[in-house]
This record gives sequence, structure tokens and C-alpha cells, in this order.
Amino acid sequence: MTNNRGKLSSKRGVILLTAAGLMFGLLAFVGLAFDVGYLQWSRRRAQTAADAGALAGAWARQLSGSVVAEGQSGSAVNGYTHGQNGITVTINNPPTAGSYTGDATAVEAIVAQDTGSFFLRILNWNTLPVRARAVARQGYGTACVYALDPSARPGIRFSGNTGINLGCGVIAASSADPAVNIGGTATVTMRNGASIGSVGDYDLDGGGTINPSTAISGGAPFPGDPLLTLPMPTYSTQQCWDGTAMIAGPCTDNSSLPTGTYQPGVYCGGISVNSGSVVNLSPGTYILAGGGGLRFNGGTTTANGVTFYVTDTDTWPCTGMNGSNRYPSTVTMNSSAGVTLTAPEEGTYAGMALIVNRALTGSRAPSPNHINGGAGFVLNGAVYMPNSPLSFEGNSDSNGYMMLIAATLDFTGGATLNLNNFPAAFANNNPAFKKWIVLGE
Repeated sequence: MTNNRGKLSSKRGVILLTAAGLMFGLLAFVGLAFDVGYLQWSRRRAQTAADAGALAGAWARQLSGSVVAEGQSGSAVNGYTHGQNGITVTINNPPTAGSYTGDATAVEAIVAQDTGSFFLRILNWNTLPVRARAVARQGYGTACVYALDPSARPGIRFSGNTGINLGCGVIAASSADPAVNIGGTATVTMRNGASIGSVGDYDLDGGGTINPSTAISGGAPFPGDPLLTLPMPTYSTQQCWDGTAMIAGPCTDNSSLPTGTYQPGVYCGGISVNSGSVVNLSPGTYILAGGGGLRFNGGTTTANGVTFYVTDTDTWPCTGMNGSNRYPSTVTMNSSAGVTLTAPEEGTYAGMALIVNRALTGSRAPSPNHINGGAGFVLNGAVYMPNSPLSFEGNSDSNGYMMLIAATLDFTGGATLNLNNFPAAFANNNPAFKKWIVLGE
């Protein structure tokens, strides 16, 4: 009996030792899974910071700023501050490794931190190495979306439940948090290596997503209004529309255009095309002075080689328009309207489809503005309203081009923007028009 008890005790001891070993092994696996998951999460955050640092440094290099300081600032906005909590952010121009070592426009950002482990400490593994690297360089084409308001929250919003496809860069001047918001179930897809950058941080709300996930960053220096040097039209000898013909003026408010063919000049009270009208606009610059601004409510409008200039009535041959009617109220393009608007290919306003006078600020600037392009909507050219908000839902011709510059931009549904085939005169006339910065590695 004694021997049997001894054998039983021996077996119990073996079971206890085995159970303890298994428990230790199980805890080790749980700890490994937890710490590895934490490491992957940390590396994703570090990669975002490295991407932002590289983009900010590359912008600084292009704008003659401090590459290292701006690069490290871009990383800091995304949670990794050089010199804090064991973090190092190294900025190199040109890169020291990879495919762009000889590219003077390229900037490399390397983020490193040895963060503490949790469960793996029992295995004497006290730190987890977090490393990330990115390279940004001067790349494809130019940006096609600029939000110029420095404090709007957000400056750019993507919402709705459909996809938005962008083949060119996006930048928000706002330093607010967030400066860029992708919300609802909007999916933003960036092509051609293009990216979204903002001075302030960005936010993904609800089901909002961006593809690829690395194509957005905060902490980017703002390159400025690309069309700041574009001169605004001035009055010389332009005739005005009196409701029946172009005359020397002055003219009163005759904004609604019936079916017919029209010539460039001054349109006091703006231009409005309504259901049933078939309007053809001959090439040139159309001055929309005060009143309703520009409204495509319905009908069909063909305007090839045309620039619209939305402004107040000051200095233009308009009469009988007083008070708030002196200022344009809005720019509206409804989905029910058939619109073909193509900018000129040469001259001072090459590439410019729509200009809102930059001198109009506050309540004098047209607001709100809506471009809602339906099946019959074609817009090739730049839309420039630096002090006005714009809500956009439309498509650009896949063989054409579009550029949107506004105080704030709200993409409310499906949209496709391309940046192709800008007339050479467009860039030549606007020396501030800059190359875009893209992620290379």
C-alpha cells in the first residue's frame, strides 16, 4: 500500500509539473500574440509618421524650407516626435539607400523607437524594435485639389456612400484637426502615386477609407495658392448683354438666357440657364457681374473655349443693381442640366473654366457653391474660387482635365478627377504652379 501511495504521489507530481509547464507555455504564447499585435500596430503608426515626415521634408525642399525641421515636424504631427520617449526621426536628402539615392528632389524619413514589451518580459525580452522608412520625391504631374482656408475644420471633406477616384494630388491649408475628413462610407482611391496632404491632422470616420492607406498624411507644409499670380479680368471696352443684343452699355439685370447663341462680354446679374433652353456660348471670357452669379438649373449649355469670371458690378457697365445685388450670390450646376464647358487652350486664361474674383471675401463672395455633374456633364479646366466654399459631385472627362481650388471643398458623392493634358500655356502663365510630391518608397 505504501508503495502504491508513493507511486500515486509521484504521478501527481509529474502531472503538476506538466500542467505548470503547459500553463507557462500557454502564457508565453498569449504574451507573444499580444506583444506581436502591439508591435504591428506600433509599426503601422510609425509608417504613417515616416510617410508624413518624408512628404513634409520633400515639400520643404521644394519650397526652400528646412528639410530636416519640416520633416521631423511632419512626423511629430503623426505621433512620433524626435527626441521624445526614445524616438529618433532621421531625415536625409537625398536618401542614403534604396532606389532614389541619387535623386536630389527625394527625401528619406526613418522613424525608430524601442518600445517596452508586456508579457514577453517573462522571457527576458524587454523591448520591441519599431522601425519605419519612407521616401517622397517630386513626382507625377501636379495637384488638382486645393483647399485654401487656413483654419477650416475640415478644409476638405469626403462623404457620401460612393467611390471617389483621384488621379492627382490633394492639399488642405487648414491647420485645424481635422483638416481633412473622410467619413460616412466614402472610399477615396488615389492613382498615379498621388496623395492627400494637410497642414493639420486628418480623420477617418465611420466606414471612410482611402486606398492605398499610406496615401494620406498630416503635417505637410502648404505650397500656397498655385494661381496667386493669375490676373483678374478688368474692364476696357467689353460690351454688355441688354436682353436682345450686345451693346456698349450700361445694361441692367438680364440673367436668364433663352435658347440661342451668345457672345463673350459682360452679363449684368450673371447667367442663368433654365429647363428647356438650348444655349451655345461662343469662345471667350464671360463677365458675370453681380446678381445670381452662374446658374445651370437645367436645359443644355455648350461652352467650348470659354472662361466664366464671376465678380461684382464695380467698374463694369451695369446699372440698377444696388445693395447685395451688386455681388454674385452663387455658382450652381445641377445634375439635371446638360453642360459641356471646356476652357481655352491659349492666352492668359488658358486652362481656366471658372474664376471667382479673389478680391471678393466674406459676405461678398458667392456662397454656397454647388457643382453636381450628371450624365450630361463635361468640365475640362480649372475652377478657381479662392474665398468661397465648393460642394462637388461630378466627373471629369477621362481624356480631359480638371482642377478645383476653393476655400473649402466638400465631396458629397461619387466623383472622378483627372489631371491630364493641361495646355502648356496654363503652366507658363502661372509660375507658382508647382510639381506635386509623391511617396516613392
